[in-house]
Amino acid sequence: MSMLARYKKPGGFGQLVMLIEGCNLKKQEQLMGLIKKEDEAWHMRIQEKMLTREKLLAAPPEVTNEIFSRVPDKVLTYALHAMTPAQREQILSTFNHFKKKTISESIGGTTPSAADIVAAYLHIFKIVRGLEKDRVVNFDKFYPVVSLTEKQAA
Repeated sequence: MSMLARYKKPGGFGQLVMLIEGCNLKKQEQLMGLIKKEDEAWHMRIQEKMLTREKLLAAPPEVTNEIFSRVPDKVLTYALHAMTPAQREQILSTFNHFKKKTISESIGGTTPSAADIVAAYLHIFKIVRGLEKDRVVNFDKFYPVVSLTEKQAA
């Protein structure tokens, strides 16, 4: 039985994307390698749909604020460590002065490990997919390529 057979049912593609998004980088690479061997088209579609920091930062400021305002401060602090100063400012500029100051001070007072940063992004992606499922965030309006709410072709 092929690895992808269980995901070729309605909703299965989205489940597979979220499963891969929730893995650490090494596991993601392993799974994507297996998928590529089995079905090149699915491999490419999954790569399109998977969330990345860059895709989140492409969102309009009100969406970015909606997403990152729901992220716990510690997780946000760890995630911001992996961003460029411009990307940090893009996120921080959506917060009120008090929250911006609190997070900025936290960034300077922490040194997360690489594993902490990866875990932070995995947590953020889980939050984002939950917001998408609840239709709080609608990627179809501003970044349809990562949307999992559209009908998926098997």
